[in-house]
Amino acid sequence: MLEPLSDELEAIRAYLGDRVHVLEGVVDKFPKLQHQGHQAAGCIGDTESGNWLYEAVHEALIDEIEFDDDDVVRELKHVDLILDPLSRASVARR
Repeated sequence: MLEPLSDELEAIRAYLGDRVHVLEGVVDKFPKLQHQGHQAAGCIGDTESGNWLYEAVHEALIDEIEFDDDDVVRELKHVDLILDPLSRASVARR
């Protein structure tokens, strides 16, 4: 289920170096995540459950997260600013 994510993490690791440990820690928790009592792993083999989970999570994200396109573009111009906080978090995690 998370196989494509490992490829993406490899690309992120090439850019962020050791700082990627913070993101990898989050990825390790993915299989245990739940939404309203449903786990993604339990919904893989059941299309109806999978569709419900996808729609419920999608709806929750839309309700909780509103991105302004201009804000996203502005922040992406400063993406390198994330390197120092990730470095500190990576060192603290070890």
